[in-house]
Amino acid sequence: MRKLLLASALGVLSCFSIGHAQTANTPKLTQWGVTLAEVVTPACSTTVTIDQPTFAANVQDMVDSDIFSKKVSPTLGNVAPHYLMNVFEAETAPYIVRSLFMRNRDVNTCHFVFQYVNPDDYGNDTTHRMVSFDFTRAIFQKVNWDRFNVDNLRKIAPNFKGDVAFVKLLSDESIAAMLDLKSNE
Repeated sequence: MRKLLLASALGVLSCFSIGHAQTANTPKLTQWGVTLAEVVTPACSTTVTIDQPTFAANVQDMVDSDIFSKKVSPTLGNVAPHYLMNVFEAETAPYIVRSLFMRNRDVNTCHFVFQYVNPDDYGNDTTHRMVSFDFTRAIFQKVNWDRFNVDNLRKIAPNFKGDVAFVKLLSDESIAAMLDLKSNE
């Protein structure tokens, strides 16, 4: 059921051309502060950007949409935003990869970047990388997508890299996130 709801929130990821670049956004993603941008020629790349304040402000809607467990409280978006953005990335990345390769039959390799923006002390957006990885059509064809465990994307995607600063933020927030989740059982 969770996969069906996530696919519904992501929509068909229909793309709108902007020159050689495409955006693949649905009303829910936009509401949650998530944008996707694809470039398929000359070299394929997909960038997913999460606006951290908008994302944090919409945690309850994501819980109501079954993106996050009912144990996730709206305050977790402020207490552990990087933790939640990481969960969101892990849950959505396989759908984004699959959609790209299904829609673009001529693409053999694509580079994926997940990043977030957050205002600095002066209110100017600063972009921070979360993870990046490559994916090939050969790997795409090996995957049984109906039975694929989303946690395995990190294992099978070539050049999977978690940003060091982001990993530290995740580590710093993990205890607070676990306490918050435990208190909502």
